[in-house]
Amino acid sequence: MNAPAQVRFHALDALRAFALLLGVCFHAAISFTAPGGIWAVGTSPPETFAAIFVYYVHTFRMEVFFLLAGFFARLVIGRRGVWSFARDRTVRIALVFAVALYPMKIVLAAIWITGGRLTGWLKLPPEAAGLPTWKLALGAQGLEHWPNINLTHLWFLYYLMCITALALVFRGLATRVLGSGRPWGARADGAFRRIVAGGWSPWVLALSVFPLVLLMKGTDVDTPDKGFGWHVPVLALYALFFAVGWMLQRQPELVAAFGRRWPFLLLASLAVGWFSIWCIGQHYAGASWTTSHRHLARVVIAAGTSLTMCLAVTGWLGLFVRCFDRARPWVRYLADSAYWVYLSHLPLVVALQVAVATWSTPWWAKWILINLIAAAVLFPSYHWFVRRTWLGLWINGRRIPANGYREP
Repeated sequence: MNAPAQVRFHALDALRAFALLLGVCFHAAISFTAPGGIWAVGTSPPETFAAIFVYYVHTFRMEVFFLLAGFFARLVIGRRGVWSFARDRTVRIALVFAVALYPMKIVLAAIWITGGRLTGWLKLPPEAAGLPTWKLALGAQGLEHWPNINLTHLWFLYYLMCITALALVFRGLATRVLGSGRPWGARADGAFRRIVAGGWSPWVLALSVFPLVLLMKGTDVDTPDKGFGWHVPVLALYALFFAVGWMLQRQPELVAAFGRRWPFLLLASLAVGWFSIWCIGQHYAGASWTTSHRHLARVVIAAGTSLTMCLAVTGWLGLFVRCFDRARPWVRYLADSAYWVYLSHLPLVVALQVAVATWSTPWWAKWILINLIAAAVLFPSYHWFVRRTWLGLWINGRRIPANGYREP
């Protein structure tokens, strides 16, 4: 990889860490926006600013993650080849998912049951009310039937596996059918270059994702954690961003174009996002214009969410390209730790939400406290138990040496 591309890698590595670590803050806020039952403990009505934060972050965080997954997938294939890449992703993604899923489900079920009992939303039949929480958590797993198996927050690993496999199949078929000379690739690169260099990428992306957002069941992007059956609009949405990242890696010099426009893109994403969540609030409040023009309201909300998403994705990408375009040891450390922190954070975060649920403290103080305690536990756990151990070798692909250097 040439020098400019290596510099850009630092920015993208930092952005990947940001997207994953932001997920901790995102999940820490959900208990202040959702009622109990949907979450282990909840709030009704939702706290306004928590709801705004959750909506805005939810519109772009996983889209950024899948875009970067596509970028780094092609980067690794170019360096090591398809089979080495496939082995690496099988170990670091598929095996992690297979090993972690049921322990995660059981622990989260126990915390959910504890939260439900504490706050009163969980009503157990008499024959179950006297059972210990751990037995209830184990028994809850038997109530699920294939393919409707709750995937917890680890759904992102399952969808990443599926999209990566589809990308490899498509790559192989395209090479076989269209030939290795790839004139079609040059034409696609040219069109992609004109869109990105001309500043059209957020608008073209928004038009592309709008039909998919319109197909969602909710008012924004659905979370596909309810089972192994594909949620097709969500799969297509994240596959689209994966493809954008893949195409961007074909011409990594284009990454710099995002850095020239990030202030406008981020401000525009905040403005459009504010309008979108106002419309969503009107929808849930039963405002007359949303009830009498139900289909129009849905189109407006989907359009706002699509535009917020694409402005935010390109805006945050541009900010990191502009501000994190060189190696920094602390950024590299966060990038190395982010995968572990995100994988392991949810039981701790939800347990802390349950612990503070009955406090009369303002929601924002509880949210800050949850994040601080989570960081104080999760980062040391990475440092002492993951970074230079067999666990780090497993999930990061190699042990981090004493100097902290690791190839992407």
